[in-house]
Amino acid sequence: MPYRVGAKGSYGCSGYPALKVGTNEVMGCHDTRAQAAAQIYAINRSEGKIGKAMNEIKEGDFVMGATTEGLIHGMVEHIMTEGGVLGTPGTRYALESMPPENPAMSVRVYKEEDGGWEPTAYSIGMMYADAEKIDIEEHNMDAEETMKSYHSDNEDEDKWDNIRKECWVGYEQQGMKEKNGRMVPNCVPVKKSDDIDKAKKPNYDEMIKPRRGGSTPANPRLYARIQREAKDKFDVYPSAVANGWVVQEYKRRGGTYKSDGIEAEKREFSTASRERMAEAGTAMPDGSFPIANANDLRNAIQSVGRAKNYEAAKRHIIRRARALGMTDMLPEDWRNSTKKGGDWAGSVFDLNPFVK
Repeated sequence: MPYRVGAKGSYGCSGYPALKVGTNEVMGCHDTRAQAAAQIYAINRSEGKIGKAMNEIKEGDFVMGATTEGLIHGMVEHIMTEGGVLGTPGTRYALESMPPENPAMSVRVYKEEDGGWEPTAYSIGMMYADAEKIDIEEHNMDAEETMKSYHSDNEDEDKWDNIRKECWVGYEQQGMKEKNGRMVPNCVPVKKSDDIDKAKKPNYDEMIKPRRGGSTPANPRLYARIQREAKDKFDVYPSAVANGWVVQEYKRRGGTYKSDGIEAEKREFSTASRERMAEAGTAMPDGSFPIANANDLRNAIQSVGRAKNYEAAKRHIIRRARALGMTDMLPEDWRNSTKKGGDWAGSVFDLNPFVK
């Protein structure tokens, strides 16, 4: 049975309802039209109405799929096979990874320009189950055709009540246009600008400054209860929209997250070994941030935001990177304090697994 997006504030929703045509059964309520469309896309995929059977997706593959920002196209940069939460916990963009069946993925957003596809500066979370593998060289996206299944069949509703409709990532709206008696957004590819080309590189130092929490719920019983509620609340679960609701609802009820990185670090080093490393200068005086190899250095960079003394920990990490000859692993802002010049050649996932 087809689905449609209802008018804002209708059918008991304060935002936009995703409705089943014919019965007007509410499948979910959403803050934006794009989110409602994303749920409909996920439902249609689960019912086999969109695309062919999904092939195995791996990092480096091009995909299209539903996200919290609507339908996007892009390349898979990271598949969170280890579980946990992708993104900053407690935000609308956080996705709970559910490996092996439905892990969360970080996808580099691509936009269509001059007959081809170009990467943007943005990444976004997408659930494996919401993604469809595509051939980016042969894939063509018609803005009107892609979005037409998400219009309601109520002409007045489309023409007036939902006059403001957002375009998906990589496209921008330039006014409205009429098609078949309906007002639809005139979505065109975002064009490159000098401002974007000349934009400075991300400040990785700011990205890894102190933040609270990790990726594992500190109250697993509460989290599990909210997951069960989500299964009843949403027609498709897990999905990008449903997982975002779970994370926000868990935070609203007082849920917090453990610091997985620090706990893993403590499991790897005994008290005695920390003391020895502190005496040798390969760990801080209190035994924290022991760094003997590249893996230790990477772990230290990822968890420095939770250090008791951030600046002291940062100096220690830089000092150990110099000693190991691995200053190329440091964030660019840090490396500028160790040598002049040089371009950052690492991956953003080497610094912080929650960066988008």
